[in-house]
Amino acid sequence: MNPDHSSDEVLDPVAAYDCVAPLFADMSRRREAYLRKVEDLVIARVPANSQSLLDVGAGDGGRAVRIARAAEIHTIVLLEPSAKMRVGADASCEIWPV
Repeated sequence: MNPDHSSDEVLDPVAAYDCVAPLFADMSRRREAYLRKVEDLVIARVPANSQSLLDVGAGDGGRAVRIARAAEIHTIVLLEPSAKMRVGADASCEIWPV
């Protein structure tokens, strides 16, 4: 947690993700088994011959990249308003900071 914010302060969603960003990779690793199962469910439902993937609220984009690779999708667009979450996004993705 960012020491600049008290625990009883309500943050807007983007500010909240900016606070979580430094911890996000570790949080994801600790929940990896669950997160991969969710990805498997999504991958199973990707329509055949899909050409692109749009991830709204993409975080660092890792999930979108894994899903796209598994589904053989080469065009990935990440929508993520948090600048701190976008920092680690895969350079092969198109990133929209909205």
